[in-house]
Amino acid sequence: MLQQPQRCCWQDGAVADASDWTVVIPVKELAAAKTRLADIPGLGPSSRIAIALAFACDTVAAARACPIVQSVLVVTADDTVAAAVRALGAEVIVEVGVGLNAAVNLGAETAGRAGAVRIAALVGDLPALRPQDLTAALQAGPAAGRFHVSDDANVGTTLLAAVGEPLNAHFGQDSNQRHIQSGSLQLSDVGASLRLDVDTRGDFRRACELGTGKYTSRLVAVALAGAAAPPSDAISITIRTTPDPADLGFMTGFLDDGTVVTLGPVTGQPWRAGQRLTAVPNPGGDPDFLIQWPNNAQWPDSTWEPGH
Repeated sequence: MLQQPQRCCWQDGAVADASDWTVVIPVKELAAAKTRLADIPGLGPSSRIAIALAFACDTVAAARACPIVQSVLVVTADDTVAAAVRALGAEVIVEVGVGLNAAVNLGAETAGRAGAVRIAALVGDLPALRPQDLTAALQAGPAAGRFHVSDDANVGTTLLAAVGEPLNAHFGQDSNQRHIQSGSLQLSDVGASLRLDVDTRGDFRRACELGTGKYTSRLVAVALAGAAAPPSDAISITIRTTPDPADLGFMTGFLDDGTVVTLGPVTGQPWRAGQRLTAVPNPGGDPDFLIQWPNNAQWPDSTWEPGH
């Protein structure tokens, strides 16, 4: 039996503008989430649950920040998830054990009854998702019909969207192919952050390298501490500017007291202004600090070898 959301724009009788998107995000109960991350050093059962919640919050926050998304509707049976995403401005439908595709279709049908024309379903484990990548994908789709984005293995699906017709979700094993067979158009040129859903420790490593949202970033250092503890002279630095390719990838950051310092080497990673890094002083002085984390050169390969 479905419990209707306590706060939901659909109850107000408002009809969504056809130029705006409604994004449906199904989130499973945290106790059953991300079991394949349990073998990451430093990530016990309680931390795994916290990471799963952080993934969902970063996904919701990115969707909410997308300028062409009018509403985000989370379908979940977990009270903790419901409270967290409501605080981020998402609406919630509480479901009880209906399964992934049923949850997606439930959210889409709810949005459609309220008048939404452009509806997308997004998986809830995209901690590195950037609003601009979601925006670009939604704008790249056809003016009518269904389209989707596959994961980076080209096997699963991270985004399914429909304009003027039902979503007809086929998430799950081999969902990319099943969506193609059901008539959905696969988008090929999309941002990496939209394709990187995190199920394994290899995925987790790549998400950290790409740069996760703030909720995952707050927790990920604790998880990594079990693999490689930071040196005693490591400090936290906030990125001030993004890398300048003409400057060998070096960039600047702020110490906590506001002092501007030079960071490097970046080694081609797309760091973002405002992101927090752990760094150590550079004895040579140019740059002032060397990035200690996130930097895959500092992670033991034996610990972070993908578990596929």
